[in-house]
Amino acid sequence: MTEKDHREYSGLSHKKFRAKQRLLKASEISMLLNTYDDIFSDFDPRPYNFRSISGDFLEETKRVSRDKPSGKLELSLLVPKKDKDNRLEKIIIRRLKNHFKMHIKQLTAEKLKIVKKGISFTLVGIFIMFIASYLLWKNHGPNLLKDFMITLLTPAGWFFFWIGLDDTYKGNSLLNKDLEFYKKMSVAEIKFYYY
Repeated sequence: MTEKDHREYSGLSHKKFRAKQRLLKASEISMLLNTYDDIFSDFDPRPYNFRSISGDFLEETKRVSRDKPSGKLELSLLVPKKDKDNRLEKIIIRRLKNHFKMHIKQLTAEKLKIVKKGISFTLVGIFIMFIASYLLWKNHGPNLLKDFMITLLTPAGWFFFWIGLDDTYKGNSLLNKDLEFYKKMSVAEIKFYYY
């Protein structure tokens, strides 16, 4: 699509198109909005102070911010000049910041829960392997019940041990991506620009 085609498709004059392109290039994360409502869920009728953030908005913000380094970022929200409302923008910025901080708390608590569960499983596995080792050490002669218990306990111990470590690692690696995003966005400077 050529620049002319793109301008005609978006309904912008050459001057407005160029101004919008400069804004998009200048900021680290830019989101083009048709209205302020694009930030929020269509299914939530509450005022902006309490309204749910749109899943589409969050997914797009995650996608765009993925390759940006940690540290202070700028999230630029571009809205039509005719819709400019400074009072509403302050509310939206506060709502976004609260949303990001709330998710940091939730993900941190979830991460701690996964770590505790993983450690518990690992310790149970070690305890079961200890019992199997004790049975092997205590009775030296052939004994059907002892041999059966060792055969049963050894793989069970390894199972709990590795599942605990695996859950801790995989659960944390998945949560760490989301946690990194929300930490990045909680300190980002959110600004509105107009086209």
